[in-house]
Amino acid sequence: MHNLLTISLASLSLGIASCASESHNAVQYANAHQACAEIGIDPASPHHANCAADLDAMIFNLTSAPHN
Repeated sequence: MHNLLTISLASLSLGIASCASESHNAVQYANAHQACAEIGIDPASPHHANCAADLDAMIFNLTSAPHN
């Protein structure tokens, strides 16, 4: 299950990775929350907040990393 979650979140993060401007940060974070809910993590659970924060951080790292 963990691998499926990781793959799902990674795939979604690549789709959202183009959101790099400051105005998109709030949208990016909201999308992370939505993605975690869509894969079945209860929004009321502490796991949901962790999922959204981790996904948001992953997207930030992907969009901030230098492209080779």
